[in-house]
Amino acid sequence: MSHPVRPLLFVPRYWPGMGGAELHSRRLAQELALQVPIEVARCCDEEARPTDLAFAYAEPRCVRDDDMLVHTIAPANSWKGGIRLLAEASKRSRIARGVYGHLARRLARSSFQNIADGATVAHAIYNGFTPGAQALQALGKPFVWTPLAHTTKPTGTAWSSPQFRALYRKADALIAMTDFEREWLIGQGASPSRVHVCPMAPLFAEDVPEPQLFRENHALGEDPFILFLGRTAQYKGYGTVLEATPRIWEQHPTARFVFAGPVTSEASALFSQHQDPRILVTGPLTDADKKSALAACSLVCVPSTEESLGVVYLEGWSFEKPVIAADIPALQSVIESGKDGLLIEPSTLAVANAVAELLGRPSWAAELGKNGARKVERQYNWASIADAHLKIYQSVI
Repeated sequence: MSHPVRPLLFVPRYWPGMGGAELHSRRLAQELALQVPIEVARCCDEEARPTDLAFAYAEPRCVRDDDMLVHTIAPANSWKGGIRLLAEASKRSRIARGVYGHLARRLARSSFQNIADGATVAHAIYNGFTPGAQALQALGKPFVWTPLAHTTKPTGTAWSSPQFRALYRKADALIAMTDFEREWLIGQGASPSRVHVCPMAPLFAEDVPEPQLFRENHALGEDPFILFLGRTAQYKGYGTVLEATPRIWEQHPTARFVFAGPVTSEASALFSQHQDPRILVTGPLTDADKKSALAACSLVCVPSTEESLGVVYLEGWSFEKPVIAADIPALQSVIESGKDGLLIEPSTLAVANAVAELLGRPSWAAELGKNGARKVERQYNWASIADAHLKIYQSVI
């Protein structure tokens, strides 16, 4: 006999925060809401503070997102002053970080208890704030965790730290983005029977893309342009693309470069050192503009060294664009190099050579993009992804 499924989905930084996990978890929640009652919890909805510290400054509230209630978990009023002091001290002190994590876990659990009564399963999608996932697991409800593992971090840190390994063992179900991530999680101590592979899918507005309007609005003319789409964090490789531009211009002097996504202060400083009209920094795009940029670009180049799936490559494929990505294990199970994209060493020279080759061989580039589009159609769609999550939830209730 099946049991009722009422998920509480916890995403530390949730929409309207801008980023892959934020936006994709919202779409997952929306798809799930078409079939079951679901509520969402978060501790951060902005970009100003690191996700792991944002809980200290959160204020409890509840808003409605379509048919879903979205709760902000927060420290009790009596603890706000103390935990904020610890949050600031944790930036400098390992001891303070430990105390902050312990207290945040305790306070987060208390906040969760105020909203989790009706939930039959608790599902955390990780994009920061480990104490939140630990607190959700400690509620005593069936616990599902999507760690979005960045497997290239040094052994014993981050996703292979003792805290994470404990959560892998305690979770009633783990969701991996790829077969590679599944095997990696098992290697970290997760039970093979509890690890499921269930990727995310591309995100698009319903608007019809307007590639020519995107070109006109950004004065791109008819020149080929390379699209970097994502947060300008160092590991994403935006700096490598930027440093490769002079080499690419040697062979393709009319090539333009569009960097679209949230811009960090570090990135702003680097962009200021590359003052060339062929480089355009747009900042975050609306859904419609992102769709139009993907339709208009010549190729997508994001040589990120830390990915669990890399949905940006699926988004490029959805518009039959060839993609360039870093040759890391997680992406080797997504991209077939030379068939639907290029996997390269994440270096300036390798990026320059790959971009120049695709621009110089447009027929081959188009073939890679078409192959990628067929892969997306076969393997990545939201309805089947929501159904897979519901089956996982049902299996642990």
